[in-house]
Amino acid sequence: MPNPRVTQIIAELPFEKKIVGVASILMIVGLFFPWYQDLDSFRTGDTFTGLTGPMYLVGFTFLVISSASLLVMVMDYFDKKLPLFKVKGSKLHLWSGIVSFYLLFLVGSVYFHPAFGVNITLKQSGFGMFMAYAAAALLTIGGYLEGRGKAAVKEFEKETREESIEEVVQPKPIKAPVMATKVVHPMMPEQRKRQENLRNMHQNPAPVQQSQAQQAVSEVENSTPVAAQQPVTKTAMPAENVQPERKAQPYRMDL
Repeated sequence: MPNPRVTQIIAELPFEKKIVGVASILMIVGLFFPWYQDLDSFRTGDTFTGLTGPMYLVGFTFLVISSASLLVMVMDYFDKKLPLFKVKGSKLHLWSGIVSFYLLFLVGSVYFHPAFGVNITLKQSGFGMFMAYAAAALLTIGGYLEGRGKAAVKEFEKETREESIEEVVQPKPIKAPVMATKVVHPMMPEQRKRQENLRNMHQNPAPVQQSQAQQAVSEVENSTPVAAQQPVTKTAMPAENVQPERKAQPYRMDL
């Protein structure tokens, strides 16, 4: 029964990393299967696996490449880096697949050369070599997809960073809140004073009544005519010349 932790890790891996993992495991397993054989009906001839025969060093090279790809994939999952190893995982997987193809062609050119083998008419490729070809193809595809995905992520991060910088450099204008303004109609000083007195009466009725009474008294005093406030000075008017009345004399007519 598989460990739940391992199953969870495999489920959380991206698709391209799953391809790289399957390719690495397939390459390692394929090294233990036959790669070449030229056996006749009497079972005479040669049979070589990926780690035996004249090309055993190539088989060990496949083992190192596949193990390195698998180890780098696991370290990337846990966000860790190998010491003294500065190659990116996507490039490592891509070049591992390309180098694997080259080495497979090299092995095939040796095994299927006319001067090699016991029964040169019965040469056959083993199941392990087919597995190695499939693993090299998957490793190349996985490395390419992983590199393209990281490039897309970096491009997206770069675009978002540029947009944030533009927003900081050119901030959007902030709209000021619209304040309701109170229109004050022009009024006479007396009307304004009367309104203030009424407002003060509503707020403080008792003191306002006293001040209002005092103000009313002062207004009454101020409203009296000026002539009433000033003292009246009587001056003696000059007496008129009274002439005595003359008595009318009878008209006398001298004959």
